[in-house]
Amino acid sequence: MRSFQVTFDSEDICAGTYLRAMHREELTKGAKLLALAAASRGRSCDILGLSCTSFSFTLGSAKVREQISAGYPGVPVTDMATAQLEALKALKAQRVALLTPYIEELSRANAEMLETMGQVQVVNRLTMNLPRDELTSAVPPAEIAEWAVRVDRPEADVVVIGCSGFRACQPDFLDPLEARLGKPVVTSTQAFLWHMARRAGAEEKIEGYGTLLSKH
Repeated sequence: MRSFQVTFDSEDICAGTYLRAMHREELTKGAKLLALAAASRGRSCDILGLSCTSFSFTLGSAKVREQISAGYPGVPVTDMATAQLEALKALKAQRVALLTPYIEELSRANAEMLETMGQVQVVNRLTMNLPRDELTSAVPPAEIAEWAVRVDRPEADVVVIGCSGFRACQPDFLDPLEARLGKPVVTSTQAFLWHMARRAGAEEKIEGYGTLLSKH
């Protein structure tokens, strides 16, 4: 696995930050560097992905794919919003509860994306109204778990925890939380890694990171 960190001119999690990055062609620049890195070892990538949920659903998967493919053509491209949708499809979810760290505008956009593109009903939603990534990453996993319990509803098939900035895909987090809730939990990072692996042809099941990775 190789990675490139997209340069933002602001820590603010909002459409303006992502639009400015797109105007500077940051995704294309990153894809070109990944292509060079792979070529230096005589290899190519099987799949490319954008690891930012709100970037993906704010500007849309099509724009993300277009700019990444401009830098590294001929390789499949995915993103975290798409991964969320594919994970819910694999779990056959029809109703979900959604937890996000975002400001209200972005949280609402995440819910709308799930409902319009994923054809699922968001039965409940909570957001922490955190405006910057550094604040999201500072939230302790135990606190994320408590918020997940609060957002859950009996009618929800799955609890979705959005944003790669959340520390919600690490050992001893997802399996205990699923046991506590009695249902699958999908996080952005977990769904992204699962989707990237499956698109690249890796079918191995992984224990310890929730139903999605252990059963699908």
